[in-house]
Amino acid sequence: MSESVTREIVLPLEREEAWRVVTEPDHLREWLADDVEIDLIEGGLIDVGWDGGGRRLGTVETVEELERLVFRWHPEEPGPDHIETTVEIGLDDDADGTRVTVVETGFEALRPTSLAGCTAVSTWIWDVRLGACGELPLMLAR
Repeated sequence: MSESVTREIVLPLEREEAWRVVTEPDHLREWLADDVEIDLIEGGLIDVGWDGGGRRLGTVETVEELERLVFRWHPEEPGPDHIETTVEIGLDDDADGTRVTVVETGFEALRPTSLAGCTAVSTWIWDVRLGACGELPLMLAR
């Protein structure tokens, strides 16, 4: 069974606007990371970095406009828990706007002693990042 982290948030935005929030580098820099480059085509590259250190590199696997974005990524610097995970960002209609669901999978490749810690960290990170994503509509309205 695949270990995964699933988090979601409802953005008070139409689906087209929510799609831009989760796919355009200028918006991704507001909530996902300090530096984001993404080639939004299947096989395109994704490069995500944080000012405090750390960078993740990957490949876009699936782009279903207004529906779903899937990419694989891994830390730039190898470490003891250097794994590649898959992130799926899905959009669904919601009475209050658009539901954004993030599912990160691939943690089963970790050593059993690292699994719980890494999934807990990933859960916390996605909570923080999606919290920032939820603030973005307020920024867009300014």
